[in-house]
Amino acid sequence: GTARPTERVYPEGCKRQMYPTGAAATHPAAEDLRQWAEHGCPVDTGRQWTLEQIKAALERGPHMSALAPEAMQAFRKEVVQKIAQGHAKVIPWDEIKDNLPKELKLSPISQIPHKSRDYRTILDLSYVQKKDGKPVAPAVNATTRPTAPEAAISQMGSVLPRMIIAMAQCPDDATIYFSKFDIQDGFWRMINQIGKEYNFAFVMPTKPEEPMQIVVPTSLQMGWVNSPNYFCGASETVRDVAEDYAEAPIGDLPKHHLEEGTTPSRDERKKLVEANELEAHRALKYLLEVYVDDFIAAAQARSPEELTHIARALLHAIHDVFPEGLMSPDDQPVSIKKVLKGEAKWSVIKEILGWIFNGETKSIQLPEEKVKQLVATIEKMLRSREGTSFHEFQTLMGKLYHASIGTPAGKGFMTPLNHQLAKTPKKVWFRRGSTQRKALELWKYLLSDAMAEPTKAIELMPASPDYVGLVDASGEGVGGV
Repeated sequence: GTARPTERVYPEGCKRQMYPTGAAATHPAAEDLRQWAEHGCPVDTGRQWTLEQIKAALERGPHMSALAPEAMQAFRKEVVQKIAQGHAKVIPWDEIKDNLPKELKLSPISQIPHKSRDYRTILDLSYVQKKDGKPVAPAVNATTRPTAPEAAISQMGSVLPRMIIAMAQCPDDATIYFSKFDIQDGFWRMINQIGKEYNFAFVMPTKPEEPMQIVVPTSLQMGWVNSPNYFCGASETVRDVAEDYAEAPIGDLPKHHLEEGTTPSRDERKKLVEANELEAHRALKYLLEVYVDDFIAAAQARSPEELTHIARALLHAIHDVFPEGLMSPDDQPVSIKKVLKGEAKWSVIKEILGWIFNGETKSIQLPEEKVKQLVATIEKMLRSREGTSFHEFQTLMGKLYHASIGTPAGKGFMTPLNHQLAKTPKKVWFRRGSTQRKALELWKYLLSDAMAEPTKAIELMPASPDYVGLVDASGEGVGGV
């Protein structure tokens, strides 16, 4: 490899949190990234709203969950932080009501309890504004025209399969080490097209006696249909650059100040050094993947130095696209909180995209807590006499699809459930004797039994056909070989 990290140069006065520099500056996507950084990601959400539609959205206001005192307090703290970071602005309604911005559209927000912080704010851009039960304004997502490249997001569904196949193809006596980095405030690091940010505005949760205020995010919103495409255009560029850096000879990449957070534990370093004596002839093999804002590295390394080399390649590439210290001296795109938790540390066992990967046994397994939650959800649905809301059923289906990645047998149970999903009923019933109930019961037993033990990657890799030949058609139908 010829690419090496170089000094990063930015336009004078640049305060962006995404800007291509170094090797990223010559990447095929560099010009698009520069345009998005300087002028914002293009936005086209269709026809402008009328005053009647805006007033209906004002009356609707935030979701009830955002009006709880604790949620309101958490949100205000978050807004202050976003304003300080240049990610949002707050405008009193009285200041704009007589001269409304042309692009103004208002969607409701909700506050959802979250595992890593008290609440997570969700902007519902798929919400259809209604008045007296009748639709008056379409959802922002429904009228959004595709303006973002689709190629980058096409890789998302292949990340887990590629990692499983890579493990399956490793020699039995090889050991794989894993590391991962998360981009902090992912979508917020990329801005909307300047002047179009009002398409993503919402009413700030306030007490009845307080004046109405409008929050206008200036960055990409997680709930917008085009956001993943834009962000993946940047994160996939990082992965490409990291692969170029990784091809440099070991020791050629400059040290990175975050690499210490990737150092394996003492026991794992000892195993690695001992294995090095037996595998000195083998070349470094690695895999770099990205799933939206999660960067994943897997390496079949011979020494701690090789693991450090891969970590440096990825960290330098991240900062080639997502600058550090540019917006403010302490601005860091890599989540330091997760680095300190040990997520970046090279390890044989690592939870990745909801699965526990074991690089020694070459296997994957769903975390025990997730299995328990899935089984409990299924049991609740089977016991319910009032039926299950379609939203709850839809959520379960997404989790079962994810679980089926590591349990191929489960895919066969999805057919009757898919038929039910296609009907989009308001409520779903699992009556005794129905194929849907039998499918859920089989999933329950499969999760309880099959998930008790890890699944070998080799068992999940499609096998080559035993025979390849031609098939003739006959008057009676398709014939055999």
